[in-house]
Amino acid sequence: MTMATVDHAQAPSHAAPAAEKTRRPGLRRAGGNLVRVLLVGFFAFPLLFMFMSSLKPDDQIFADLDSIKAFLPVGDISLSNYTGVFETVPAARFLANAFSVYLFYSYFQQLKVLWGQIMAYSTIITIPVLVMFLALQRQFIRSIASAGVKG
Repeated sequence: MTMATVDHAQAPSHAAPAAEKTRRPGLRRAGGNLVRVLLVGFFAFPLLFMFMSSLKPDDQIFADLDSIKAFLPVGDISLSNYTGVFETVPAARFLANAFSVYLFYSYFQQLKVLWGQIMAYSTIITIPVLVMFLALQRQFIRSIASAGVKG
């Protein structure tokens, strides 16, 4: 009996209790979601600023830069910047460009271009690249993961 108690006494001290070894997947998932929300906020921040700035006159944009008002729809809000774009930018040229693309497509349609064969050729070219990526996906991930590790 003394041998059994001695063996337990000499058990390694680094063994963690069972409660510490259990993982908390809910906490990990919540942390991942928090990171995603922060990333979305980080990338949406400039878009929000651009949209709110597009609704304000220039002098108000520069006056609001030092406060939270730059991101809020307060002050002289109007669509005058959008109407100004259509007055100064040749929107008719963009429409003409779209129409010319349509005519170009119609012209090639009359020439009996075999679009199905062109798409089949594009698929044939794409398949080997896709297969190589899928076959070597683990190596790509390992190389990316090891590039971030200081060694």
